[in-house]
Amino acid sequence: GNAAHAAMEETVNAVQLGRKRTKMKAVCCPVVYGSIAFSLGKQSDEFATHKWTLFVRGPSGEDLSYFLEKVVFKLHPSFSQPIRELTAHPFEVTEKGWGEFEAAIRLHFKDATERPVEVTHVVKLYDGASPQVSTRPVVSEVYDEVVFTEPFEDLYEALTDDKRKAAKLDHRLAEYFGRFDDAKDIELLVTVADYVRGQLDAVKTTVQRLDHQIAACRQLEQQRQQAA
Repeated sequence: GNAAHAAMEETVNAVQLGRKRTKMKAVCCPVVYGSIAFSLGKQSDEFATHKWTLFVRGPSGEDLSYFLEKVVFKLHPSFSQPIRELTAHPFEVTEKGWGEFEAAIRLHFKDATERPVEVTHVVKLYDGASPQVSTRPVVSEVYDEVVFTEPFEDLYEALTDDKRKAAKLDHRLAEYFGRFDDAKDIELLVTVADYVRGQLDAVKTTVQRLDHQIAACRQLEQQRQQAA
Protein backbone atom coordinates (compact mmCIF):
# COMPACT_ATOMS: atom_id res chain seq x y z
CA GLY A 1 0.00 0.00 0.00
CA ASN A 2 1.20 3.49 0.90
CA ALA A 3 4.23 2.17 2.78
CA ALA A 4 5.39 0.16 -0.23
CA HIS A 5 4.85 3.17 -2.51
CA ALA A 6 6.81 5.41 -0.15
CA ALA A 7 9.63 2.87 0.02
CA MET A 8 9.76 2.71 -3.76
CA GLU A 9 9.89 6.51 -4.03
CA GLU A 10 12.68 6.60 -1.45
CA THR A 11 14.65 4.03 -3.45
CA VAL A 12 14.14 5.95 -6.67
CA ASN A 13 15.18 9.21 -5.01
CA ALA A 14 18.31 7.54 -3.68
CA VAL A 15 19.16 6.29 -7.15
CA GLN A 16 18.75 9.82 -8.52
CA LEU A 17 21.27 11.31 -6.10
CA GLY A 18 24.30 12.54 -7.97
CA ARG A 19 22.67 12.06 -11.36
CA LYS A 20 22.12 14.84 -13.85
CA ARG A 21 19.69 15.03 -16.74
CA THR A 22 20.83 15.88 -20.23
CA LYS A 23 19.40 19.23 -21.29
CA MET A 24 17.66 19.90 -24.60
CA LYS A 25 18.17 16.31 -25.80
CA ALA A 26 15.85 13.45 -26.67
CA VAL A 27 16.63 9.89 -27.74
CA CYS A 28 14.30 7.69 -29.77
CA CYS A 29 14.56 3.90 -29.44
CA PRO A 30 12.72 2.02 -32.21
CA VAL A 31 10.84 -1.17 -31.36
CA VAL A 32 8.58 -3.59 -33.20
CA TYR A 33 5.86 -5.53 -31.41
CA GLY A 34 3.44 -8.02 -32.86
CA SER A 35 2.56 -11.63 -33.40
CA ILE A 36 3.13 -14.45 -35.84
CA ALA A 37 0.81 -17.45 -36.09
CA PHE A 38 1.19 -20.80 -37.86
CA SER A 39 -1.77 -23.05 -38.63
CA LEU A 40 -1.40 -26.53 -37.13
CA GLY A 41 -3.21 -27.99 -40.12
CA LYS A 42 -4.03 -31.67 -39.63
CA GLN A 43 -2.58 -31.53 -36.13
CA SER A 44 -5.33 -29.10 -35.06
CA ASP A 45 -7.95 -29.96 -32.49
CA GLU A 46 -10.82 -28.05 -30.88
CA PHE A 47 -8.48 -26.40 -28.37
CA ALA A 48 -5.51 -25.64 -30.61
CA THR A 49 -5.70 -24.63 -34.26
CA HIS A 50 -2.57 -22.44 -34.32
CA LYS A 51 0.82 -22.02 -32.75
CA TRP A 52 1.61 -18.34 -32.23
CA THR A 53 4.36 -16.12 -30.86
CA LEU A 54 3.78 -12.69 -29.32
CA PHE A 55 6.96 -10.61 -29.37
CA VAL A 56 8.84 -7.35 -28.90
CA ARG A 57 11.93 -7.03 -31.09
CA GLY A 58 14.40 -4.61 -32.63
CA PRO A 59 13.47 -3.49 -36.18
CA SER A 60 16.75 -4.86 -37.52
CA GLY A 61 17.33 -7.63 -35.01
CA GLU A 62 18.86 -5.45 -32.30
CA ASP A 63 19.05 -6.71 -28.73
CA LEU A 64 16.72 -4.30 -26.94
CA SER A 65 18.27 -5.14 -23.58
CA TYR A 66 20.34 -1.98 -23.90
CA PHE A 67 17.29 -0.04 -22.67
CA LEU A 68 14.69 -2.67 -21.71
CA GLU A 69 14.80 -4.15 -18.21
CA LYS A 70 11.91 -6.51 -18.87
CA VAL A 71 8.76 -7.02 -20.91
CA VAL A 72 5.52 -8.19 -19.30
CA PHE A 73 2.93 -9.87 -21.52
CA LYS A 74 -0.67 -10.11 -20.32
CA LEU A 75 -2.47 -12.86 -22.23
CA HIS A 76 -6.11 -13.89 -22.28
CA PRO A 77 -7.12 -15.16 -18.80
CA SER A 78 -7.96 -18.58 -20.26
CA PHE A 79 -4.22 -19.31 -20.60
CA SER A 80 -2.26 -20.91 -17.80
CA GLN A 81 -0.24 -18.16 -16.11
CA PRO A 82 -1.62 -15.32 -18.28
CA ILE A 83 1.04 -12.91 -16.95
CA ARG A 84 4.44 -13.68 -18.52
CA GLU A 85 7.57 -11.73 -17.61
CA LEU A 86 10.68 -11.80 -19.82
CA THR A 87 13.96 -10.25 -18.67
CA ALA A 88 16.19 -11.11 -21.63
CA HIS A 89 16.18 -11.54 -25.41
CA PRO A 90 14.10 -12.86 -27.02
CA PHE A 91 11.25 -10.92 -25.44
CA GLU A 92 8.44 -13.23 -26.57
CA VAL A 93 5.81 -15.77 -25.58
CA THR A 94 4.85 -18.82 -27.65
CA GLU A 95 1.59 -20.71 -27.13
CA LYS A 96 -1.06 -22.77 -28.91
CA GLY A 97 -4.70 -21.74 -29.13
CA TRP A 98 -7.83 -21.50 -31.23
CA GLY A 99 -8.99 -17.88 -30.88
CA GLU A 100 -7.75 -14.37 -31.50
CA PHE A 101 -7.49 -12.01 -28.52
CA GLU A 102 -6.06 -8.67 -27.44
CA ALA A 103 -2.90 -8.89 -25.35
CA ALA A 104 -1.26 -6.16 -23.27
CA ILE A 105 2.50 -5.58 -23.56
CA ARG A 106 4.24 -3.54 -20.88
CA LEU A 107 7.78 -2.28 -21.43
CA HIS A 108 9.93 -1.65 -18.34
CA PHE A 109 13.16 0.31 -18.74
CA LYS A 110 16.67 0.01 -17.30
CA ASP A 111 16.20 3.37 -15.62
CA ALA A 112 13.58 2.89 -12.89
CA THR A 113 12.77 6.62 -13.01
CA GLU A 114 11.33 6.21 -16.51
CA ARG A 115 7.70 5.16 -16.40
CA PRO A 116 6.80 1.85 -18.09
CA VAL A 117 4.98 2.03 -21.41
CA GLU A 118 2.05 -0.25 -22.21
CA VAL A 119 0.63 -1.09 -25.63
CA THR A 120 -1.98 -3.59 -26.79
CA HIS A 121 -1.88 -5.98 -29.70
CA VAL A 122 -4.40 -8.40 -31.18
CA VAL A 123 -2.89 -11.86 -31.72
CA LYS A 124 -4.13 -12.59 -35.24
CA LEU A 125 -4.58 -16.16 -36.40
CA TYR A 126 -6.30 -15.50 -39.72
CA ASP A 127 -5.57 -13.17 -42.62
CA GLY A 128 -8.89 -13.50 -44.43
CA ALA A 129 -7.61 -15.97 -47.03
CA SER A 130 -9.75 -19.04 -47.60
CA PRO A 131 -8.63 -21.71 -47.36
CA GLN A 132 -5.63 -20.69 -45.26
CA VAL A 133 -2.27 -21.97 -46.45
CA SER A 134 -0.80 -23.78 -43.45
CA THR A 135 2.80 -23.19 -44.52
CA ARG A 136 2.40 -19.39 -44.60
CA PRO A 137 2.18 -17.73 -41.19
CA VAL A 138 -0.05 -14.77 -40.37
CA VAL A 139 2.21 -11.90 -39.35
CA SER A 140 0.85 -8.80 -37.62
CA GLU A 141 3.38 -6.30 -36.30
CA VAL A 142 3.71 -2.60 -35.54
CA TYR A 143 6.72 -0.28 -35.71
CA ASP A 144 6.84 2.15 -32.80
CA GLU A 145 9.30 4.35 -30.91
CA VAL A 146 10.07 4.91 -27.26
CA VAL A 147 11.22 8.52 -26.77
CA PHE A 148 13.32 9.48 -23.76
CA THR A 149 13.23 13.26 -23.25
CA GLU A 150 16.15 14.76 -21.33
CA PRO A 151 17.19 11.39 -19.84
CA PHE A 152 19.78 11.12 -17.08
CA GLU A 153 23.34 11.29 -18.40
CA ASP A 154 24.15 7.63 -17.71
CA LEU A 155 20.98 6.51 -19.48
CA TYR A 156 21.74 8.88 -22.37
CA GLU A 157 25.17 7.28 -22.79
CA ALA A 158 23.65 3.79 -22.86
CA LEU A 159 20.95 4.83 -25.34
CA THR A 160 23.46 6.40 -27.73
CA ASP A 161 26.09 3.64 -27.52
CA ASP A 162 26.28 2.61 -31.20
CA LYS A 163 28.07 -0.65 -30.39
CA ARG A 164 25.28 -1.82 -28.13
CA LYS A 165 22.58 -0.67 -30.52
CA ALA A 166 24.32 -2.38 -33.44
CA ALA A 167 24.43 -5.79 -31.72
CA LYS A 168 22.33 -8.08 -33.91
CA LEU A 169 20.88 -11.36 -32.69
CA ASP A 170 19.67 -14.31 -34.74
CA HIS A 171 16.02 -15.22 -34.45
CA ARG A 172 14.30 -18.42 -35.52
CA LEU A 173 11.44 -16.44 -37.10
CA ALA A 174 13.58 -13.75 -38.77
CA GLU A 175 12.64 -14.86 -42.29
CA TYR A 176 8.99 -13.98 -41.60
CA PHE A 177 9.55 -10.60 -39.97
CA GLY A 178 8.81 -7.39 -41.84
CA ARG A 179 11.62 -5.09 -42.88
CA PHE A 180 11.88 -1.54 -41.64
CA ASP A 181 14.67 -0.14 -43.79
CA ASP A 182 13.59 3.44 -43.13
CA ALA A 183 13.68 2.93 -39.38
CA LYS A 184 16.65 5.26 -38.84
CA ASP A 185 15.05 8.07 -40.84
CA ILE A 186 11.75 7.56 -39.03
CA GLU A 187 13.58 7.46 -35.72
CA LEU A 188 15.21 10.83 -36.40
CA LEU A 189 12.01 12.48 -37.61
CA VAL A 190 9.98 11.21 -34.66
CA THR A 191 12.65 12.33 -32.19
CA VAL A 192 12.72 15.83 -33.67
CA ALA A 193 8.92 16.04 -33.88
CA ASP A 194 8.41 14.87 -30.30
CA TYR A 195 11.05 17.24 -28.98
CA VAL A 196 9.58 20.22 -30.86
CA ARG A 197 6.10 19.27 -29.66
CA GLY A 198 7.38 19.10 -26.09
CA GLN A 199 9.02 22.51 -26.39
CA LEU A 200 5.85 24.02 -27.87
CA ASP A 201 3.78 22.57 -25.02
CA ALA A 202 6.22 24.07 -22.50
CA VAL A 203 6.00 27.49 -24.16
CA LYS A 204 2.21 27.24 -24.30
CA THR A 205 2.07 26.45 -20.58
CA THR A 206 4.36 29.40 -19.80
CA VAL A 207 2.25 31.80 -21.90
CA GLN A 208 -0.94 30.61 -20.19
CA ARG A 209 0.63 31.14 -16.76
CA LEU A 210 1.81 34.64 -17.73
CA ASP A 211 -1.63 35.51 -19.12
CA HIS A 212 -3.18 34.41 -15.82
CA GLN A 213 -0.69 36.52 -13.85
CA ILE A 214 -1.32 39.57 -16.05
CA ALA A 215 -5.08 39.18 -15.65
CA ALA A 216 -4.66 38.92 -11.87
CA CYS A 217 -2.50 42.08 -11.80
CA ARG A 218 -5.07 43.98 -13.86
CA GLN A 219 -7.82 42.90 -11.49
CA LEU A 220 -5.81 44.04 -8.46
CA GLU A 221 -5.13 47.40 -10.15
CA GLN A 222 -8.82 47.89 -10.86
CA GLN A 223 -9.66 47.08 -7.23
CA ARG A 224 -7.08 49.63 -6.02
CA GLN A 225 -8.52 52.31 -8.32
CA GLN A 226 -12.05 51.60 -7.15
CA ALA A 227 -10.95 51.72 -3.51
CA ALA A 228 -9.24 55.08 -4.11
